[in-house]
Amino acid sequence: MKYEGRRIERIDFEPADQPLSREELLKALPFRAGDTFHERDLRAAIQNLYASGRFADLAVDATEVRDGVALRFLTEAAYFVGRVVVLGVKSP
Repeated sequence: MKYEGRRIERIDFEPADQPLSREELLKALPFRAGDTFHERDLRAAIQNLYASGRFADLAVDATEVRDGVALRFLTEAAYFVGRVVVLGVKSP
């Protein structure tokens, strides 16, 4: 990958409304802004975010900025039904 070994300048998540807090999202990543980018860490980051069960789809857009790279995680939230109650029907 052409960004291997470059400094991570910025990490963003889109859309802004995420199913996890920014703190929780960043905690799932094996890197922070200012760290050196390694492709193996990006794979681990995607696996960690999927493992939360909160995402149906994830993609990462890497963009060259100055002498480093900006990472943008494009997410699609996973929706699920937590509890269903039916009123007016006798239990089986």
